[in-house]
Amino acid sequence: MSDWTMKGLDWDNPLRIRSATELTNWVQEIGFLPFFANEVTGFSVEEHTASHAWWTGNKATDPWEWREEIAASHTVAYGKFFDGRAGCWILMDRMRFSLCRVFAMATDGITAPP
Repeated sequence: MSDWTMKGLDWDNPLRIRSATELTNWVQEIGFLPFFANEVTGFSVEEHTASHAWWTGNKATDPWEWREEIAASHTVAYGKFFDGRAGCWILMDRMRFSLCRVFAMATDGITAPP
């Protein structure tokens, strides 16, 4: 088993996402964002938050806790959208979520509701 090192920013980095609201706004601006680092460098919540803030249970500063607040807002969808792969938790704006839902139903032979 290997160690997992978070790829976050320093706490005082001015580019760091500091709240669920900031994260929601950014997702609405860019469309979707994976929670964890992936093949596209810099394209994750992990890489834009303070690495030591994760899994602390602090609702104000913990990006993992923000997912509940964000999901409750109904402005951004949250879930495992790509083959249910572990580590593929993403946030997606409502328009793209609707498009992905229609695409998924079409590829499964299901028609979208009116």
